[in-house]
Amino acid sequence: MSNIPTLRFKEFSEDWEEKTLKSISELISYGLTVRPEYIKSGIPLISARELKGGKINYDMAPKISENSYNILSSKAKAYKGDIFLTKTGTIGLSAYVDVDFPIAITQNISVIRVDEKLYNHQFILQIFKTKRFNKHIMQKVNQSTIMDLQLQDIRKSLIYLPQKKE
Repeated sequence: MSNIPTLRFKEFSEDWEEKTLKSISELISYGLTVRPEYIKSGIPLISARELKGGKINYDMAPKISENSYNILSSKAKAYKGDIFLTKTGTIGLSAYVDVDFPIAITQNISVIRVDEKLYNHQFILQIFKTKRFNKHIMQKVNQSTIMDLQLQDIRKSLIYLPQKKE
């Protein structure tokens, strides 16, 4: 496989660089493993079910209380700019957190916090949506009763990136 895209701006000719997701991220983790009590109105608890068509449906998510949210570990909290990648059951769906209010996540989603000073998270999200990336991660899936992609495999996943200017 070539690491030079076929279609690109004519002023760029350098090879794209192979990087691991770990090397471009400040955080790669997953959410809570114990289900808190749901309430009628509160903080959205996002799982793979709420990722549809590259978007997060915050309104359809179950809600948890602010108190439940506050006692969660930091790995179960997502912030604007984070990228979600489903890792259990349905593998490889991705979306970008585009809101600036508290969000909790479940263990079937990995949260990837890209170092924005170096890489554009929207560009990384588009890489996640490619057939090439999805084929790569599907080769890493644990094929037990429920398909599961381990965090260590996500961290080691290779992607090709241009210089930030490109």
